[in-house]
Amino acid sequence: KTWMTATVASKLSADTFTLQGLPGLLGTAGFSTMTVNTSAQTMFQNVSNVAALTVGDTVSVRGPMFTASGIPTIIASKIQKR
Repeated sequence: KTWMTATVASKLSADTFTLQGLPGLLGTAGFSTMTVNTSAQTMFQNVSNVAALTVGDTVSVRGPMFTASGIPTIIASKIQKR
């Protein structure tokens, strides 16, 4: 599982958003954004759901990470608004 902190770049749907300002090797590897998918099992802290997030919010996300069509993606088990 991956645990990282970055900035909300956009909201794609009620369950999906993107992050920018990715830390460490992701930025070095040339990735500028990452997709975050949530589900009914995702735990939210300091925010109730994706709809309550605002572009520009800083969040920490935890979950397994993989690439889908060349885009890094996290299936979030936990999202914490900072």
